Amino acid sequence: SHNADGSPNTSFGVNGQVTLALGPTFDYSPEIAIQGDSFVIGLTVEYYPDVPMMGFANDNSYFGIAKVGMNGVLVSDFGSNGVVYVNPSSKNDIMYDMWASDDAIYVAGTAGEDTEGGGKMVLGKVTKNGVLDTTFNSSGLWMEDFGKANAYGFALAHGPDNMLYLGGAISDLDKEGNGSADFLFTLARIFP
Repeated sequence: SHNADGSPNTSFGVNGQVTLALGPTFDYSPEIAIQGDSFVIGLTVEYYPDVPMMGFANDNSYFGIAKVGMNGVLVSDFGSNGVVYVNPSSKNDIMYDMWASDDAIYVAGTAGEDTEGGGKMVLGKVTKNGVLDTTFNSSGLWMEDFGKANAYGFALAHGPDNMLYLGGAISDLDKEGNGSADFLFTLARIFP
């Protein structure tokens, strides 16, 4: 955060900036949304099995969501001290997009991808207090591969009909190299 004259806004974070590390190795694919008077920051958090973290056995990555107040401080009543982790599968889960309403945070991406491909489109719903919302699809997560070997959720939008639209790509190429490597655009319409 900076003042109009370009100097750091020292009332926000430390010297006008907030630095977060949600995982023990590295975080990437940042997304940001505004919810009320807070910033919501979503990241893909890398995790390696030899680094103990969060009790997620044999995972490689998962979704990390932090809520930061307008003063640059983590909102303590969100998740656990301002942070919540969403782990849709037991393999790589990669967040590509996020959207926040007044009462929920939606995270979108790919769940279950590994070095040999695979994966499903995923949409997760977290309450404004940082809890996976089990009223959404009974688990807080919607996952779909559309009968294909690979499905990726890249872009999330909220429509005027109050539906969520998750755009992505699907492919028939399986782990053995069989099928078409051509990716087709897909659009899922999901009731939040």
